[in-house]
Amino acid sequence: MDLLDILRSKIDSLEDGDHIPGLKAVLLHIETASRHLLRGQKQNEETAFTDSIYRTNQAFEGSLKEAYRVLASKDPERERPYDIEQYFEKNKVFRQRVLAQFTNYRTEWRNPSSHD
Repeated sequence: MDLLDILRSKIDSLEDGDHIPGLKAVLLHIETASRHLLRGQKQNEETAFTDSIYRTNQAFEGSLKEAYRVLASKDPERERPYDIEQYFEKNKVFRQRVLAQFTNYRTEWRNPSSHD
């Protein structure tokens, strides 16, 4: 199973809308993260893993913003991931266990001082 192929096909199957450029940017971040990961594995290059994580973080934030764009029908441009999480929680858009994963990501995998 090639997750990149699945993502590409899912994005290609969507109707046009303001969310498409953002989702294509997310896909580009994931493709780039994958290349960094492979480079790190093949060349034993430690910085490649950091680059991969950075790109994965960008993909997550982009995904969150595009979900907000579609589900809230609002422009996410000036919204912080924390504020989007709060919107999803307040409006009961996702189940609690999904919201817990958003919070876990933000608090455990990112630098909170630069994002909250």
